[in-house]
Formats: sequence, structure tokens, C-alpha cells
Amino acid sequence: MFWKKSPGFSLFRSSTDLTTITFIFNTFLPRGMDEQRRCGRSFSFNWAGINSARGQVTIFLIVGIVILFVFAGGYYITSKMMKAPLSTKAEQQTSEMGIKERVTSFVTSCLRETSIAGVHLLAAGGGIIYPDFSKPILLTDFGMVNYASLNGVDGLSREKMEQDLEMFTVKTIPVCFRDFQPFEEQGIKIKVEYASVSAQYRLTETALDVVLKIPMEITTPTGDVIEMKNFEAKIQTSLLKMTNAAEKMNDQTLLLSPPYTFTVFPFDEKTTIYALTDEKSPEQTPLTLLFAVRNDSLSLRSPELEFISDKTFRVGQQWKDVLAAKRQETEELTFHSDSSDFPVSADGTIDLIIPPTGTYTVTFSVKTKRGLSDQQKVTIHVLEQQDQSISQEYTPPEIPEETIDENIFTTS
Repeated sequence: MFWKKSPGFSLFRSSTDLTTITFIFNTFLPRGMDEQRRCGRSFSFNWAGINSARGQVTIFLIVGIVILFVFAGGYYITSKMMKAPLSTKAEQQTSEMGIKERVTSFVTSCLRETSIAGVHLLAAGGGIIYPDFSKPILLTDFGMVNYASLNGVDGLSREKMEQDLEMFTVKTIPVCFRDFQPFEEQGIKIKVEYASVSAQYRLTETALDVVLKIPMEITTPTGDVIEMKNFEAKIQTSLLKMTNAAEKMNDQTLLLSPPYTFTVFPFDEKTTIYALTDEKSPEQTPLTLLFAVRNDSLSLRSPELEFISDKTFRVGQQWKDVLAAKRQETEELTFHSDSSDFPVSADGTIDLIIPPTGTYTVTFSVKTKRGLSDQQKVTIHVLEQQDQSISQEYTPPEIPEETIDENIFTTS
């Protein structure tokens, strides 16, 4: 051993330790230093011991710093390598979510447009789009109109309206989906199984709820596949409330409340067409419900003129009377006479002075606006006026005394 122990300092225990420290000093100390100082054999004991301890500390510090930088660099590189896939996956998920939201918004918009068009078409047909030919329907020059009431039987059905809307949506939604082209231009491919499309509608008094089931397979530009099927929409509409108001027409009564307005179109002597309009429809477009009301039993019933007996008058008398007829409550009647000597006003009033003597045959009649009528022939005898004191106003003739059965007045 070439080194002695010095108090307070660590010693190199072998030539190997000396060689190591000599290498470090040769490496890190300035090259201009004396070769003897760098070799270390002629150093004094104290100087050599002190510098050996400082060298060890310096080496440990340098090695620690190097190791720290090595670990920091390794951690940085490793985190970057791990973060890159995570970032790419997050961006990919965000991109897929954006595509899904865009497709959902597009399909929902198409569904709303199709449903609104179906509601207006349904209202124009009187609650039907596809007629059931097993039931009567009114055909006009402008199309078909459903009967809201036919001989007292209601023809409006919420279930039928919902079914027709479902069928209309399934048939027409592919037309709206032709606008998928902007997605295709961006590399997004959308495959739709039209054979599996179905729709479910639910009508309430203020809205229309719809669920569309249409399987879709969306392929993103990166090749990922997104599957979608169910879409929902809600449309504000007063269609059901209007059909409920239309049912009140069954009794030929117009029991409607604002904001609805109505128009009446007499179609024939048996049928009347009504147009019921909601000017303040929730969809900002006026909604018109067109429907027909028909009652064969009432329309074929002619008015019945009440019996008019034969008359006997004196010349110059005044005849005042009012004709009457049995009629339907909503029918407006007009009365007529075929004689200018015995006229009658339209409301059935008779007020005239008896003409010259003679026997007159007069036909009195009553008519409805639809041309249904009833009539009676009346024989009127006009006699000469023999006594100036006779009242000029007509009074029914007295019953001859010989026609009175005196037995009915016999008492026991």
C-alpha cells in the first residue's frame, strides 16, 4: 500500500483506486497543470488526501447530474411516445362524435320536414292520406275529401291519421336523404337500409311525436364505422284539436272557438264541405282541415206544409193568415203561391183583400234552398157582399145548426 491513513479523510485502498482518480484528474483538471501534480506520486500525504476527497465529491456530483439528465430525457421521450397514441385516439373520438352529431342533425331535420308535409297533406284530405276503399269517400274536382260524419257515423280517426303519417314517412324519407352528397364529398360514406325503415307517430292535442327507426352505417374518412338507428322529433301542431272541433259538425252546428275560422261549401242536396283553418298554427303556416258532412236521411226529407182548408169569402173582405211547415232546424224555407190574386210572402204571411166573386184554385207551396218542396191545392169561393154591415175581416164560417146532434146534450 502506497497511501497512509490520514485522520478525517478517506483513503484509496489499492492501486486500482489510484489509477481511477488519476484518470479523472487527467480528464477534468486543466491540461496546463504540472504533470507531476496530475500524476500524484510526489504529492505530500496531506495534499494528496485532501484532493482525493474533493475529487470523489466532484465525481459523485457530476455522475448524479448526468444520471438525472439521462432519466429526465428518458422520461420525456417515453411520455411523448405514450402521449402521441392517446392524443391521436382522442382526436379520432372527437372527430367521430362530430360526424355523428352532424348526421343526427341532418336526419332529424329531414324527419321534421317530412312530418310537417304529411300533416298538411293529411289535413287537406280530411284526416286521410291513403284512403280505405272499403269506406265511402267524397270525390271532387279538386281531389278526395273524407267524411267527418256520414249519416251520423264519425269518419275521423286518430289511429288512421297516425298510420297514414307513418306510411307517408317511410315512402318519402328517402327523397330527403338524397342530400347526403355533402357528406360523401368529405369522404364520409353513409349506407342506409331502407328496407328496414319504420316510423311511429303519436298525436296529441298540441303536438306530434315521431320516432324513426332507420339503420345506418357511417364510414369515416379514417375507415372507422359508426352505426346509428333511432331518431326522434317533435312537431307542434293543432291537427288533433281541429279534428275534435270538426266532429261537432255532425249535428249541423258550428260550435267552434277561436282561433279557428271556417268556410262552408254546399256540395249537393245531401253533402256539405267545411274548411276549418288555424291561422296561428304552431309551425307558423296556416293549417286547413277540409272535411265533408252528409246525412242522407235528413237531406231526403222534404218540408211538410201544414194543412190548409178550402176557404169561402165575401168580396172586399181582408184575409190575414200565416202558413206553416214542418222543417229541419237548419233549413231555411220559402213560401210561394201560383195566384196573383192570392199572393203569399216568402215567410208565409198572407195579408190581402178578397178579389171579385168566383171560384179560385190556388196552389200554395214551400221550398228549401236545395229545392225540396211540398205543396197543397186550395179552393177559394168568393161570394157577393149582400150586407154592408158585414165585417170586412175574414172569420171562419159558422157550423150549420142542422149538423148539430142534439142527443149529445141530453141529460138523464
